[in-house]
Amino acid sequence: MPPASTWISELTIRTEDLWQMLSADPAHPARITGQVNRPRARSRWLDGRFQLLPVDSGRVETGR
Repeated sequence: MPPASTWISELTIRTEDLWQMLSADPAHPARITGQVNRPRARSRWLDGRFQLLPVDSGRVETGR
């Protein structure tokens, strides 16, 4: 059995426009789905929004 701090995940990221997500608009939203498995806890299904490199004006290190 893996240590208690190990998380195992299988995630799928889907986008309508890969070029836009990778180069033209890093904040372009994509859909993320998958499952996260943790020892000593229930598995959790994820279904949400994913952004590759969103810029946060409040944090300098997120700039381009």
